[in-house]
Amino acid sequence: MPADSRLSGARQAAPGRGLASRRLVGSAGSKYTDGSPALPATIVTVSIDNIRRAHERIAPSIVRTPFDLSETISALTGVQLYLKFENQQFTASFKERGALNRLLDLTPEQRTRGVIAMSAGNHAQ
Repeated sequence: MPADSRLSGARQAAPGRGLASRRLVGSAGSKYTDGSPALPATIVTVSIDNIRRAHERIAPSIVRTPFDLSETISALTGVQLYLKFENQQFTASFKERGALNRLLDLTPEQRTRGVIAMSAGNHAQ
């Protein structure tokens, strides 16, 4: 199975209807209460080795961003919560990490076919 087919797409709501107004009923072969089919669940197993390889691939091209303790959120939640400042990436988002990792992982054949990406937000940069 090609890697791209493992990635699940986002559901589009009908005009004027938000996804929050629909409820998923059942399990396998489920449908929303409005009758539209649910996307099949995709389970992706990520190992520590996958993470290390991804880090090695993208490290030369991304900013190593800091993280810091959020005293306010920690006090509100009762746990020590740290925030990672991915807004310091070129795209002002963590999304650069995933997109770059995926592009660098393409086979030579996939690279010659090219990539089409669509975004109105961070990826558009």
